Amino acid sequence: MTAAPAMTGGTPPGDRLALAAGDIGGEPEEDGSVDEERELAQHQLGVWSCSTATWLYRNDLPGPIGTILGCGEAVLAPYGHPRLFDIRTGELLAQWPELTLPRRQGAYGVTHTPSPVAALHPDGSRVALAVKGGIAVIRVG
Repeated sequence: MTAAPAMTGGTPPGDRLALAAGDIGGEPEEDGSVDEERELAQHQLGVWSCSTATWLYRNDLPGPIGTILGCGEAVLAPYGHPRLFDIRTGELLAQWPELTLPRRQGAYGVTHTPSPVAALHPDGSRVALAVKGGIAVIRVG
């Protein structure tokens, strides 16, 4: 599972956390139960409120999206190629299939697949991505 700070409405960014589950999600507890109120299912994107300990949004995704980067009301998903998803609806807002990125699902634990390298511009309008042979800059805001 990966996480990124999320802004929603007028709520401070420290209260919201965007999370994405890859191939592992909704894992059963030792007794075989799954707490669907608290856990993301496989390939879901959600926004968790820390102050209320509830999901504000949970949406199914078309597949793994990898480590996510918060971009205002969206997250950038760099799995295979960059894709921008709305954190409220899970809708695909934009994608850049011409940019090839590693297919890494988690933020840690895997050493044979490199982590995507990205940097969000301070104004939130662009992201720089390390791609083969250089740096690609995409507009996200």
